[in-house]
Amino acid sequence: MIEGIGIDIVNLERFRVYINQGSYFKSRLFSTSELTLTENQLAGNFAVKEAFYKASGIKFEFSECSVLRDKTGKPFIAFKKYMYDGNHKDILVSITNNDKCAVAIVLIQSKPTFVP
Repeated sequence: MIEGIGIDIVNLERFRVYINQGSYFKSRLFSTSELTLTENQLAGNFAVKEAFYKASGIKFEFSECSVLRDKTGKPFIAFKKYMYDGNHKDILVSITNNDKCAVAIVLIQSKPTFVP
């Protein structure tokens, strides 16, 4: 069952202006593991965090949340603090971008419980 859905779009030109204002801005929005990413990747990660907030309604520090990729390149959300019981929920993430914007969608769904 779908419990929440969120979508966000980031204008890359505006994002670059903010991101280049200094390391303070970056450290408030991104985890240390994300700081090596390109500006386009950071914009996508920021969009994921915004979309997750919209889908979940949970307030969190953006720097406590990392958007990582598995070995196939599929993005997923990882938290320093455990917010969701992974046995009961799935958080699905998709990111796309072009030269003008980055877009992310997050879907939170309950895992089905099978009763024999």
